[in-house]
Amino acid sequence: MSMNRIIIFPALMSLFMMTVSGQEDVKVIRSEFRTDKPGFENAWRSLSNGDRHYAGGVLSYPEALGEYTNAYLYNPDNPELNYKMGVCHLLTSKKEHAIDYFLKALSLKPTVAEDILLLTGRAYQVSGKFIDAVGKYTEFLESDVKKSPEMLDRVRKYIDESNAGMLIMNDTARIEISNAGEVINSPFDDYSPVLDDDRMKLYFASRRPSATKPAGKYQDELPDENIYLSTRLGEAWSVALPLEGKMNTAFCEAPLALADNGSTMYLYAGYRGDGDILVTTLKKGIWKKPKPINAGINSLFTETSVAFAPSGEEFVFVSALDRKGAGGKDIYIVKRIKGRRWGKPVTLSVLNSQWDEESVAYSYGGDTLWFSSRGHSTIGGFDVFYSVRNEDGTWGEPVNAGLPVNSVYDDMYFRPGVPGDSTFWLVTNRTGGYGGLDICIGRLMPPEPEPLPVIEEPIPEPVIVADTVKVVDTVYVVREVVKEVQPVVAEPVFYLEGRVLDSSEETPLVARIDIIDPETFQVVASLITSGEDGSFRVNVKNRRNYMFEVRSNGYLSDLRTLDIPAAYIGESFFTNFYLNKITVGKKVVLNNIFFETGKSILTSASYAELNKLTMIMNENPKMRIEISGHTDNTGSASVNDRLSLERATAVTQYLIGKGIVSTRIETKGYGSAQPVEPNDTPAGRAANRRVEFKILEF
Repeated sequence: MSMNRIIIFPALMSLFMMTVSGQEDVKVIRSEFRTDKPGFENAWRSLSNGDRHYAGGVLSYPEALGEYTNAYLYNPDNPELNYKMGVCHLLTSKKEHAIDYFLKALSLKPTVAEDILLLTGRAYQVSGKFIDAVGKYTEFLESDVKKSPEMLDRVRKYIDESNAGMLIMNDTARIEISNAGEVINSPFDDYSPVLDDDRMKLYFASRRPSATKPAGKYQDELPDENIYLSTRLGEAWSVALPLEGKMNTAFCEAPLALADNGSTMYLYAGYRGDGDILVTTLKKGIWKKPKPINAGINSLFTETSVAFAPSGEEFVFVSALDRKGAGGKDIYIVKRIKGRRWGKPVTLSVLNSQWDEESVAYSYGGDTLWFSSRGHSTIGGFDVFYSVRNEDGTWGEPVNAGLPVNSVYDDMYFRPGVPGDSTFWLVTNRTGGYGGLDICIGRLMPPEPEPLPVIEEPIPEPVIVADTVKVVDTVYVVREVVKEVQPVVAEPVFYLEGRVLDSSEETPLVARIDIIDPETFQVVASLITSGEDGSFRVNVKNRRNYMFEVRSNGYLSDLRTLDIPAAYIGESFFTNFYLNKITVGKKVVLNNIFFETGKSILTSASYAELNKLTMIMNENPKMRIEISGHTDNTGSASVNDRLSLERATAVTQYLIGKGIVSTRIETKGYGSAQPVEPNDTPAGRAANRRVEFKILEF
């Protein structure tokens, strides 16, 4: 990219691109793709066409995905094809669909690509499954794949984002966010919205092609960024058109801020140095040629954003002045001194991170500063943060704006509303948009109304019948009407609460809990336990049995039914979950495994526990286990040895029947040789009659 054509925000320049820009071009082997089904030649032709689009880069992935889908119909069990379809989904509009393809590729061929674990983690993260994401990232870090220091830093950041996501998930504000629509947005990147004081004109930057600029000179082959204008028409907006005049050149321009009732515009221009902040004025409806801002902030580095305090006494800007900053692009502040003079830029260190900061904006009153950052406690990509000015004029610690303002995608260019207006503007590339970055409108929702108290129905007063009055031969009977007051029915309340703890040390765990209706198998609630004490509390409304699926990174998941007694009348039911840490050599007793008396035939009552073990094996495809049978010391030792082995074998066969590869399981029968309790009591002998599994590899 030439030095005089710098883009303020390159297309798709997000953490997704940073993750997969070097994804592997794995090859599908013709002989391995062929099956006994008819239609091989057509499927292979589609796959070859898909490969050509895939090699063309991200913008060609939708076409590649269409061709790969045709090939997938012929052979859905090719690991390389599943990998490529996962990559295409991860970098197009339906990123959450990538999980299934990556997981299938992993199950078919764990070594299908060196970055398969990393990409699976990304797919989990963009779907909000943060615990699973951390698990895959950890597997990737512990794998033998060669990793650069940059890659290690990036993956650790993804883990930090996922951990932050677990905490932020429980702090969702009442905010409605909607896309500004196709009259403003395009299938390309649209960003940096700037509104005039009356909220009647919207200026923004776009990299969409036009009749005069069908393509650009960048790697993505898109045009330069240019300034577009849309005008409010009642409650709607006009179709956005390129700003008339000489503002849009053969280089890059993006609006940053307006002043003087919309007659002064500050903009980013990519044709000076590495990109500078310029200023222009509106004269007789025409924007004059932009000039450098007279504040000494432009440098040999990139300056990309600016915002002026309502007081006029200070402004902030974003620059890559790395000789002073904390890393990447940072926020600087400039204060007025001696009348019209400006002081020197000073880094706002409290707001800066080792990653990029971007898109600054003041609140209407100037007491809050909004910006986006890839650092701090982001949950993915750029997140919106705010800082509140302290009484001494300094700025407070940055606070994540939370959900739904932020997402696991890039969320930027937050433009707060004016007094009396609950709307704000935001730019994001989350799913459901028109493509790339889209401009969205947010609205602060009023707080949920407090439930009305239950009003007892009043005792009606006696009905009073007035004397009849004769008027034009019509008789009116007047009665006092007593309005019937409808009682407010309170929302059902029934809480499930408890803690998730380490089974050995009983330390609290951050875990994801899915609560499932055992009749419909639908998830009725999902939550993350507290990181402080592992606690959870959720209102499920109905007093009935529920299934709990509990998962925590590095621990064996638990799936069991919580049986609530029919006569239970309390408003909450408390239970703890104890998870076993995944460590080689760890032994776990399989509770609720039942055999026919004196035999090795499993009863149906055992299936729930065995299905739980199947789930654990599927979640940890590298795990190998030993299934062992044990008896008490009653009877012949040889009979006990044989019975314990046969019962362990029955469990192994059940797992194999559920799709677990036999090489992942070793089967042993120890008879009475490994008791866990003395055999001198009925309770001890019952504890010794067990089946357990031991982790051999992980």
